[in-house]
Amino acid sequence: MSSLNVWRACKKLHIESACLLIAGIDPRSLWPDLISQSVSIESGAGDTNSIRAALQFDIPQAREAANWLIIAKQAAIDGNLAPIGKIRLWGRDGRWTSAELADLATYDSFDFDVTRPELSRWLSSLGWLESELPEFLAGINTTKAKSIEGEESRALEVFGLLVEAYAIKHGPDYRNGEKPKASRIVEDMLNIIPDDVTNMGDRKLKEHIGAAIKAWEAKKRR
Repeated sequence: MSSLNVWRACKKLHIESACLLIAGIDPRSLWPDLISQSVSIESGAGDTNSIRAALQFDIPQAREAANWLIIAKQAAIDGNLAPIGKIRLWGRDGRWTSAELADLATYDSFDFDVTRPELSRWLSSLGWLESELPEFLAGINTTKAKSIEGEESRALEVFGLLVEAYAIKHGPDYRNGEKPKASRIVEDMLNIIPDDVTNMGDRKLKEHIGAAIKAWEAKKRR
């Protein structure tokens, strides 16, 4: 199978592999022993140290890939790029653990997997034309994805408006400066509806409310 078809066959990609491919670098070229191996189409394909290796090997476009990784991580934190599966955080104990995006910052050592359709949708949201997308994303129809994205964005904005109205009604203890205090609102929500009913604990609820607050704040600035 050609290299291009290998990456087109992947159901999800490690974010570093995705950023390398966007920059025009085949991740398999960094590790010659992988060329003869098949890339799993089920698990996130790639390696956490791929971009670092590309920089160390002075591979052209390596810096571009590194910049894309920064942009992609921030997009995930901001809710503009949707990971698939768990977020993996490199801890001080030298182990990978699961993490919530709401608790992370761009400079944290974390990674995640992403689908090809989601990458295509995200790049299109940045202004890329379909004809400009990297070849490993060619042929993905983003029209439906854009429609879904718009509906989800509006739903988040409405949720953010409701959160703000709730915070205003309940006073300063429910606000961090000008913004609603997500942790306080989550506490109220879980006091009314236990997490074993929603199947979401306080961290997951806080992540969703944080995304809604960001969406509403962005809407107000437009």
